[in-house]
Amino acid sequence: ISSGVEENLLSVHFANSTHGFIGGALTRCLKSTNGGVNWSPVAVASYADFNSVWASSSDNVFLGGWDTVYASHNGGQSWEGAYTQTVNYAIFDLQYLTPENGFAFMTWAQFAKTTDGGNTWSLAPGGGFTAWDFFGGFMLDQNTGWAVGDNQLLCKTTDGGDNFSVYEWNGYADFTGIRIWAVHATSDLNAWAVADSG
Repeated sequence: ISSGVEENLLSVHFANSTHGFIGGALTRCLKSTNGGVNWSPVAVASYADFNSVWASSSDNVFLGGWDTVYASHNGGQSWEGAYTQTVNYAIFDLQYLTPENGFAFMTWAQFAKTTDGGNTWSLAPGGGFTAWDFFGGFMLDQNTGWAVGDNQLLCKTTDGGDNFSVYEWNGYADFTGIRIWAVHATSDLNAWAVADSG
C-alpha cells in the first residue's frame, strides 16, 4: 500500500480496526479511516521528526517529537504540544494505558509520565541513569514495565519509573553493544525484545 509521501515513516498505531495514524520524519503525519487502505496527510505545527505515535481512540492521538508530545482530541484536526521537561530529547516511544495515563521513552534513558491525557508531563526520578537512549518500552500497568535501547540496554521498573533495574548480560561478559529496538510483555514474567542482527 502506497502512503503517497516520500518522508521516512517511523511509527504506526491503530485505535481500532479502521482508524490509524502514522508518524514520520520532517513532521509527517498520516491518517487512515478505512483500516490502512488509504492514507491522508495531517498537518501538525512542528519541526520535529515524529518517532512515535499512539492513538488511544479515533479522536485522541499523540505524537512524540523533540521534547514535546503533540496531542489531538479531535482526530487530528487540531494539535497542542506539551513539553516533557527535557531539552531536545527525542521521544522514541509512547504508550497509553488509558486516555489519561501515558508514558514516554526518550533520549538518555529519560522516562516521562502523564496522568491528564498529555496536557502535562513529569520526569520519573529513575530515568536518566545512563547516557544511552531508550528506543522502546512497554508498561504492563502503572508500575511494572520494561525499557530497551542503545548498547544492549534492557531494564525493568516495578515502581512506575522511580527505579530501573538493568539486566547485566552475564556480568557484561556477553556484552556486544547491539541496539534493542522494542519490547512487549504479556505478564510480569514473560517479555520479549527485538534487536540488531536478528
